[in-house]
Amino acid sequence: MKLLINKSKKTSQEKDWVNRFRLLYSKNHLDLTGQYWHNNKVFDTAEYMTYGASVFYSRMKLTEGISINVRLSALVMSYSNDTHANPGRNGLIFTVVAVLD
Repeated sequence: MKLLINKSKKTSQEKDWVNRFRLLYSKNHLDLTGQYWHNNKVFDTAEYMTYGASVFYSRMKLTEGISINVRLSALVMSYSNDTHANPGRNGLIFTVVAVLD
């Protein structure tokens, strides 16, 4: 195992913590999620901000023993201080999962 040491010359007063915020709503088979992630140089020199949202619908019966779950997620990286290491990318992810009962 390799130990990573931050050799930054910044003092602890100059560094902030990693900020995450997630808001969830769930009703019956529907889950809605909104997320915010801000990495602001606490562990390394990287700083970036990402937003995301997802809609998840679960337990749709196909047959008597098979159901499916469907999720649509969107991610947006609105800021990065190092576009080479953390390029600003946006994405849309569609997921389908079959569940055998």
